[in-house]
Amino acid sequence: MIVSSISFFNIVSKLDNEYKIVEYDFYKTTFDANMIQGGKSSTNGTYSITDNGYIKLISDTVTFIKAIKKDDDKFWLLWTINKDDLDKNEPTKDTYFFKEKEKAEEFIK
Repeated sequence: MIVSSISFFNIVSKLDNEYKIVEYDFYKTTFDANMIQGGKSSTNGTYSITDNGYIKLISDTVTFIKAIKKDDDKFWLLWTINKDDLDKNEPTKDTYFFKEKEKAEEFIK
């Protein structure tokens, strides 16, 4: 799996029901995550691909990502800190990932 040079846009709904957009940028072995709409926060860290093909993000916590399905505009991921959850084939509820910033912005309007 190649994730280097990939960006995606995560739509997050917080308790206040306000949508936020977080941009994830992947480089050779590192990633940056920056909230670009709905607040200000950022994080960065390293990542690796596990033997099973999952993405393992390492920053303040360790997070595992499993691709579930995709279409032309977006994709659904299982996003978890519990490695045992990777056996599931359901995407993370109410969390959306878009390939293009414009499509993410359209979604929240």
